[in-house]
Amino acid sequence: MGNEGRTELTQSSIDDIGITNGSQSRLQFEHAANGITGLEWAAAVVNTVAPLDPVSFYTRMAVAPAAIARMPEHGRWVAVGNPAHLAVFDPAHEWVPERTVSRSSNTPFLGMVLQGKVVATVYRGTITARNGSPVAVALTP
Repeated sequence: MGNEGRTELTQSSIDDIGITNGSQSRLQFEHAANGITGLEWAAAVVNTVAPLDPVSFYTRMAVAPAAIARMPEHGRWVAVGNPAHLAVFDPAHEWVPERTVSRSSNTPFLGMVLQGKVVATVYRGTITARNGSPVAVALTP
């Protein structure tokens, strides 16, 4: 990301951050090449190239994308009565991705020093992944 993108992101000119497979989206799924791995490390990449305060980070990474996608149960602030759909993010964790859990290995982030890591995910109050590995749980619709 160039300096202009960093400035726009940190000065609130950019409302949300989305991850997409862009150029392949026009092809039928079975004919599209595996896309770039982005979602797996999106929070760490954003935190590395354009660190934001916690409220701006969560707003751009969760609240705004959920609103755009019309997913009212996602992107909510932590509060009594709200569904517990969370990504537990440690912004101080420095690490270097050495592999991906994605079917795609197309990524510029392998070997890059990243600042921040998702250490757990929670869906409906149940931990579903911890330190990059799925946790065996029975989820109900």
